Amino acid sequence: MKKLLPWIISGVLAVGLIGVVAYFLIFGNLLGNKQPMTAAQAAAAEKEKIAQMSASEIAAVSSDITDLTTNMADPSYVVKMSFSFQLADKDAKANFDLIKDLKVTPIIIRTLADTKPEDIQSAEGIEQLDAKLMKLINSSLPEESGKVVDVQVSNKIVSPL
Repeated sequence: MKKLLPWIISGVLAVGLIGVVAYFLIFGNLLGNKQPMTAAQAAAAEKEKIAQMSASEIAAVSSDITDLTTNMADPSYVVKMSFSFQLADKDAKANFDLIKDLKVTPIIIRTLADTKPEDIQSAEGIEQLDAKLMKLINSSLPEESGKVVDVQVSNKIVSPL
């Protein structure tokens, strides 16, 4: 019997451990059954956070690129635009300001070079441009530099040559 006792104790502990692991796998974690956030839900939560900021807080985390002039996809048109970027926090703004001329401006120029003049004549077209720029900029920024949470066109002039 003395030789069998360690095997019995080991078996009981193993079954208990398997039961605990199975419980957490089936019924969720310690805090309850949480569903993972989808990208749309995360974006909505971020927009809600932005909406709750005061004017001074928004100004503290915003950066501008002004009077950017470039050709468009139609070579007979030129666009002059200004952009306002809202970042996640003050550290992200500081990092963004350091690299905006090196990384962000070329992204904007390439994007506008592929854009037709009629694509940015409507409010919907400008919103699509804002979303496209935000996606491209966030994917090219270093992870530690934070992220852009909002892009707005603050000035736009489309002119034929």
